[in-house]
Amino acid sequence: ATMLRATALKRMVLLKRRWMVAAAALELRLNENADSRNGENSTTILAIDDAEPKGDAENSDTDIEELSSLCSSLGEQLSEAMQTVKELDESSKRIGSRLMDYCSADGSSYRMS
Repeated sequence: ATMLRATALKRMVLLKRRWMVAAAALELRLNENADSRNGENSTTILAIDDAEPKGDAENSDTDIEELSSLCSSLGEQLSEAMQTVKELDESSKRIGSRLMDYCSADGSSYRMS
């Protein structure tokens, strides 16, 4: 259960990073379109976090509709991954509790190391 939880947690972190990059690229593209419609030449710089990728280099050829669809899809996958992590966390706690009950039920003492 702990291994499954760790794998699900890793998947969730990777999906979160992909979603943040896609959302930043979509926001940047929307801001650029709004600026071009208003006749402004200013550039919006997004700073999510210093450790996170900021540009949309991998999404530079993607149009707004595709980015929006990608963000929605990644958001749904992220939500499912978060639910899976929560369920596996609860399962791991139940298994640990059952093991502790089993160890104390037979009268022998146990030692946590």
